[in-house]
Amino acid sequence: MSRATPTPAPGYGHYWEQRLGSADFRRALTDLIAAELRTLSRQTFGDVIDLDLTRAFIERGDEAVNPAMVADLAIETQRLVGERLRAKRQSLHGLLDGTLVADIEALLDDELVLSEHAEDFIARLMRREFMQNLFTDIIHTALVSFYSKVNPLFGAFTMRAMEDQIRGFIRLFIPRVQQQATEFIMDRSNQAIFADFSRAIVRELLHEPLPQLFAFATSTGDKERGARFVTHAATNPRLRALSREMSLAVWEGIHARLRDKRIGDVVRLTRHAEWFAARGVETIVPILERPQVRRFVAGELARAAAAVDAAAAPAAPRPARRARPARP
Repeated sequence: MSRATPTPAPGYGHYWEQRLGSADFRRALTDLIAAELRTLSRQTFGDVIDLDLTRAFIERGDEAVNPAMVADLAIETQRLVGERLRAKRQSLHGLLDGTLVADIEALLDDELVLSEHAEDFIARLMRREFMQNLFTDIIHTALVSFYSKVNPLFGAFTMRAMEDQIRGFIRLFIPRVQQQATEFIMDRSNQAIFADFSRAIVRELLHEPLPQLFAFATSTGDKERGARFVTHAATNPRLRALSREMSLAVWEGIHARLRDKRIGDVVRLTRHAEWFAARGVETIVPILERPQVRRFVAGELARAAAAVDAAAAPAAPRPARRARPARP
């Protein structure tokens, strides 16, 4: 049987309301939070953060978070970032400081070597029908251009009239062309050529003004198609399951990496304790000022006072024992 909740005395509610509005309370609460943050900075992540509890929060994310709303926020964020960057007239090279640009240049100058998996992927890609059609179109276009220049009157007409036969003839040699192209890409000296080409593209993009960079390509299809794709992707069960799996793996890796590190080594709580505390008070006090929270705290104060009064009250005298009547 549950005990009835005592009604808080009006005095406690009035005291708590006045106390919340006082500068002394805010100052005391700020000092308390700052002191706790300094203490927290000396503790390790493993002592403070429960791995299993955080894992449970991640696993519950599918039910706790509305994926459609997350998709809307992602779309809106992308739009706002795009608008802000388009408004800038500088390039990425101009926006970044010289040290960071030098670091990027150093990364670009590192030697790139394809792994065995990458080479196998390229070999499989080159055998795709798409690549066969691509090579066929390239060779056919080259032949048409050549004959049109050699014989402007009949060359182009002949090539168009015999297009199917020419394409069929070209396809006979495409497997050999694909093999030679694959061997060309796999050659380490040629990989250096592609790496230099990739570095040149990246460097050009770094120097391209942002408005022109965003205007490189524009979709001619439905403008809302991309937004619908993001929404569908965010609500796709398999993609959400994969995202949850990846989030758990990342979290466990981060926890293992930081488990024995002090929190202050990652977040400078000691140096910025007062600032964090002041921001925390700005968030906490409005919550404490809500009527239902004020009533709850006033009730707890009333319970505490009642418990103190009960403990301090003198014990009631034990009733005197009756004397038994004497036997006749």
